Amino acid sequence: MSSIKENRQIALQDSLQQELLQTPYAKITIDSLCLRTGVHRKTFYRHYAGKDACLIALLDRRLTEAVCFEKDLEFSDKCDTV
Repeated sequence: MSSIKENRQIALQDSLQQELLQTPYAKITIDSLCLRTGVHRKTFYRHYAGKDACLIALLDRRLTEAVCFEKDLEFSDKCDTV
């Protein structure tokens, strides 16, 4: 079961992913991510030091999901957390 903290982190990451479909990374703001997610800036900064940290977490999660999708799960211990 996911915690509230994990759910918020995933929601912020997903908001960043959606923004990336419409806006160049350099033009995405913390405010736009917070507005899309429905959280305050303070909440964003509780989870991430900045936009780059959120992007790294998003990429790490998506890469882990892709690896876990493969038949040979070399990272099976990490796949349990996805």
